[in-house]
Amino acid sequence: MPVLPFIVLIVSHVSDRGEKYGRLSVIREVQKTGADGRRYRAALCRCDCGKEVTTRISSLKSGYACVDCGEPAQDWSTVDPSSDDVRVRFQPRCRKCHRHYDGTLGEGNPRAKLTAGKVRELRARRADGLTYQQLATEFGISDVSAWAAVNGKTWAHVN
Repeated sequence: MPVLPFIVLIVSHVSDRGEKYGRLSVIREVQKTGADGRRYRAALCRCDCGKEVTTRISSLKSGYACVDCGEPAQDWSTVDPSSDDVRVRFQPRCRKCHRHYDGTLGEGNPRAKLTAGKVRELRARRADGLTYQQLATEFGISDVSAWAAVNGKTWAHVN
């Protein structure tokens, strides 16, 4: 019977509690499960603002975690355009936080067909029994957009 070699697997961990990555300080490493059912390594972190976030360790190690929520950053937002220091001038953000930071959320988006008031009215009319198609016709949007606004998939910041 052949003898199989013993393989040692070395896994890098988040170094120490309190290690800083941008505005995030590591509290501890945690295991998370993604939408696809796969497990991945993550870190529970505390932002300088006091908010706790859980982010993938790979995002921390790459240095591109969103400064607001800790998720992987896809964009850079301009914070101080007059600064010559790149780290002061730009901050990494995920798409959702970037849109919110730049004011393109809701009425701040130049392509928005609805306003916060219209969204409230749309939701009230749906509660009165109108169909999404009827709402779409009345508000000049698609039935999919009407459904998303009523169910909080879009315009979630409007109560």
